[in-house]
Amino acid sequence: MNFRQVVPNIRDDESIYVFVRPHWLSFLPWLGLGLGLVIIGITVVISTFFVIPEITANPLTYDIFIIMSAAFFLIIIPFITVAFIDIYYDVHIVTSRRLVDIDQHNLFMREISELALEEVQDVNCKSEGVFAALFDFGMVEIATSASHMNFEFDNVPHPQQIAGIILDLADQAKTRIEGMNTAMIEPRGEEKGMINGQLYTSFEELEKIGARVPQSTRSTSSLPLSTLSSVKSTTTKTVEVAGIPIEKEEDDTIKPNSSSLRQSSSPALPSQVKSALETQSKNKDLEIVIDEPINHRPEKK
Repeated sequence: MNFRQVVPNIRDDESIYVFVRPHWLSFLPWLGLGLGLVIIGITVVISTFFVIPEITANPLTYDIFIIMSAAFFLIIIPFITVAFIDIYYDVHIVTSRRLVDIDQHNLFMREISELALEEVQDVNCKSEGVFAALFDFGMVEIATSASHMNFEFDNVPHPQQIAGIILDLADQAKTRIEGMNTAMIEPRGEEKGMINGQLYTSFEELEKIGARVPQSTRSTSSLPLSTLSSVKSTTTKTVEVAGIPIEKEEDDTIKPNSSSLRQSSSPALPSQVKSALETQSKNKDLEIVIDEPINHRPEKK
């Protein structure tokens, strides 16, 4: 199965770490209800022939009874089918960028909700009932900011592992927004992903099934060159005060020339930044400061 075709508007560098449907036991109540109606229908039909023999004696009443019995059983089949579609096509997805909740309502209505990882506030999981405890399935509730409704993954297998993966990815997304992390967002725990109810403990397995984007095809940074506005340099000088040598640090802010940093849509690597500023700051320890994007103007010929 190609998981990337199911996720709406997926990017080329976006990996899928959770792709689950509701546990098959969640369909058991609907299946039991359908089988119960079938048993009741068969019991009523058989008992009618013995209790009310006049129905079979009259051809008109016999035909009417047969038509009504057939209609009853024909209604049960689409009832069970719609219930199965409603459960099977509910898909809950967690990628390296967002959460996607696909809810199928009857045959002709589907609702798709998305949430960015950095908007996740808290994640709770719970399992209720004997079967949920024995077969390890339950609900995962994702609390979001006040402007969004909470996300719920109902009756998913291994809810505790899914909650751990979501929290891990959300924490990395928040630190990346704050500029404290530039690494690729991916699970750091023992469980690396869950696809169709199966836990995966290595990224190589996820790459084999097409859920994770290989490292060679992903960009190594998300900071474009146009976002670099200044560089802070620190120089240490030794001065003498009353004959005692004291080290003193001086901070200078260096703004790169527009000729050094061209506007580019490709990610900026640390080596490119150092090369672009090499002519402006020599023999200094550079600290990159992300402030406002530089407005690049085309050079006049």
